[in-house]
Amino acid sequence: MQKYMTNYKTDPKYVLPSPEWFYRQFGIQWNGQYATLGSNTAHVVKIQRVDPDETLVIRISDPSRISQDRISQIHRFQTYLKTQGVFTALPYETPQGETFSTTESGFTIEIYPFIHGKSPQRGDFEDVRLVARAIARLHHAGVDYLDLPGEESLFQNHVALEQLREDVRRAKELSKGKVFYNLYMEYTKEAERWIAAIQALRTGLIETSLHLDTGPQNMITDADGQLWFIDCNHMLRGRRVFEVCVSIYYMDCSSEASLKAPHRYQGPDPQLETVFLDEYKEFCEPPWTSEENQALNIERMLMLIHGATYWTSRWDENTVREELIRFGDYRQALRANI
Repeated sequence: MQKYMTNYKTDPKYVLPSPEWFYRQFGIQWNGQYATLGSNTAHVVKIQRVDPDETLVIRISDPSRISQDRISQIHRFQTYLKTQGVFTALPYETPQGETFSTTESGFTIEIYPFIHGKSPQRGDFEDVRLVARAIARLHHAGVDYLDLPGEESLFQNHVALEQLREDVRRAKELSKGKVFYNLYMEYTKEAERWIAAIQALRTGLIETSLHLDTGPQNMITDADGQLWFIDCNHMLRGRRVFEVCVSIYYMDCSSEASLKAPHRYQGPDPQLETVFLDEYKEFCEPPWTSEENQALNIERMLMLIHGATYWTSRWDENTVREELIRFGDYRQALRANI
């Protein structure tokens, strides 16, 4: 563990308050030692509480990136999930009953219990079944829960169809003259067709509350075999077939394959997909629909289009071109199965 910090090195605006601040605000004592767990949309560290001895997770976020109203909304949903038998770590409260506090610098602090256990293993069929059951129960619990924003409130993946449409349009303009331009145009020339296909099926696609980041790193299996959802700050309402699509991908070994690794470009293992879907369908409510069956490969195509669009602004031109070439067979197979 590192010593108490006053500046987050990769982004100085993040400030971890002093141990005295934590005691004043939450009544929590710690010795100033911490370990960094992550830093994407928030800075997340692990500390050891003193008396009682307990491991805690501290999440420091910028209100300009995620508002405190949004955080309260998520906390309310997490509390609701607990009443429905869905396991997710609940935030600690201040003596005034608030589930977060604000530092002198204006940043939001949330405190969660650290869930001891292990993340599900990609490619392990028993873990695939466990994850599928847990996601089905999460989706069942959220069907009638309406106090969450809709799909278009998020811009990080293809769940927001209008945002995807705009991202593709912008990427086409910015990619002109680059070595991958023709390939990218080929990948995206039918984007409107696939978006329209999802919209045409919409009445048969069940809408519910989604976690939106169901990678193994955001799930923990405890000593009793219960699966806990963590990092819940993206939750919203949307079509559950989207989350089934991406969860199958996350549980497949291809999702963590490095560039140029052959299995990166093959798509999810068909047997793993069958195991996931069979387990999900057994526990999901309302029942899985024929429209969702039709939508699953369309979601995969939109996921690939979103990925290709993301690459155009993140990698050098030759890397983008090579990736588009390597995914070509997978894209053609997807298209043939829609």
